[in-house]
Amino acid sequence: MRIAICGGGNVAHVLAGLLSQKKGLEIRVLTRKPGLWGESIRVLDDQNRSTTGRPHLISNQASEVIPGADLVILTLPAYARAAVLETVAPHLTGNVWVGSFPGSGGFDWLAQKALQGASASVSIFGAQRVPYISRIIHYGREVFGSPKKEGIAIASIPQSRCSEIASILEEILQMPVSCLNNFLEITLATSNPILHPPRMYTLFRDYEKGRSWQEPILFYEGWDDAASELLIRMDREVHDIFARIPLDLSYILPLLEHYGVGNAQELTRKICGIASFRGIPTPMLKTEDGFIPDFQSRYFTEDIPFGLLIIKGVAAITDTTTPAIDTVLTWTQEMMHKEYIVGGKLGGKDIAETPIPQNAGIVTTAELVRQATL
Repeated sequence: MRIAICGGGNVAHVLAGLLSQKKGLEIRVLTRKPGLWGESIRVLDDQNRSTTGRPHLISNQASEVIPGADLVILTLPAYARAAVLETVAPHLTGNVWVGSFPGSGGFDWLAQKALQGASASVSIFGAQRVPYISRIIHYGREVFGSPKKEGIAIASIPQSRCSEIASILEEILQMPVSCLNNFLEITLATSNPILHPPRMYTLFRDYEKGRSWQEPILFYEGWDDAASELLIRMDREVHDIFARIPLDLSYILPLLEHYGVGNAQELTRKICGIASFRGIPTPMLKTEDGFIPDFQSRYFTEDIPFGLLIIKGVAAITDTTTPAIDTVLTWTQEMMHKEYIVGGKLGGKDIAETPIPQNAGIVTTAELVRQATL
C-alpha cells in the first residue's frame, strides 16, 4: 500500500517515522520544506524507547508524491487544507481514500468541493482527534510520539464504507479505530474550539496595550473556575444545538460527563491535573518589556474561524441562541481585528473567508443532515 502524508508538523513526523517501518507500506511525504528532512525519522515514545523509519520519498511536488497513492492523509492546520487539496486533486489516481487528522473545521465540506473534479474514485474520511500526542524534537529528523491508547473515532463519505477505512487505519496505526454515527460528530466535536477560547477570554478580556507578564502563563495548570464556568456554559449551548438536529450525536458527551466531574470547581481541578497538559504555555509573544498575549496564535486563527464560528453557523441554521458563545466571539474578533458577527448574527464583513456551513451552501437543518450522512 502506498500512503501519502501531506504536512510537516508533529503528527506528520510521527506518521512518517512509524509507518515507514512497516512491511508492505510505501510512505511518501508532501511537505513545503523537504530540504530540512533527513533520510530517516527517529520516533521517541513515552517510555523513552526509540525506533527509526525511512520514508520512501520526501518532496514538495504533489506530482511526485500523490500518483498511485491508495491513502492520502492530511495533517495540516485547517487554513492550509484548501490549497493542498487543490494541489493534490489532479494527481489522484484509481480508488483512493483522502482524509484528515483531525477532520474538524468543515473538512468534509471542503474536501467534497475541492475533489469533485478529480478523475480518481475518491472516498473521504476524517478523525475526531489526532492519533498521537506528539512534539517535534529536531525538525525532519526526530519526534516524540505517544499513541492514544483509546484509539481514534472516524467518519467517512460515503458513510457506508466507514468500517472499511476503519479496518485499514487500525491495521497501519496499530490502535483501535471506531466509526462515528456521522461527520457532524467530528465537525461539532467539543475539543479545542470550545476548550481554548473561554480560557483566553477569562485571561485577557481586560487586557490593555502596554501590560505585560514576566513569564508565560501556564495554560492548563493555571486554569481557574472562571474559565471552567464559561466553558460549561458554552458546552451547554452546543448541546442545545444538538437537541435541534435529528441525528445521533451521542459520541459527543457533555464536558462534565467527558471529564467525569459534577461542577466547575471539580472541572478546574481535573484540567489542572491532566499530566499530558503539564508545561503547556499560553500563546504569548516575548517583547522587551515581557510577555504579551498572542492574538494571532492558532488559539485564535484556527479555533475561531475553523471551529467556534462553524458551531455558531450551525446554531443559526437550527435557530439556537448562544449568548456565551456570542460573548467570546465578539471579544475574539476584536482582538483579531476581524468582523464575523454583528449583533449576534453572522453578518460581519469577514465572514465570507470562513468555512461556516452557510458558505458551503448549507442553510437548512435538512441539508445539514443530508451532508453529514452521505
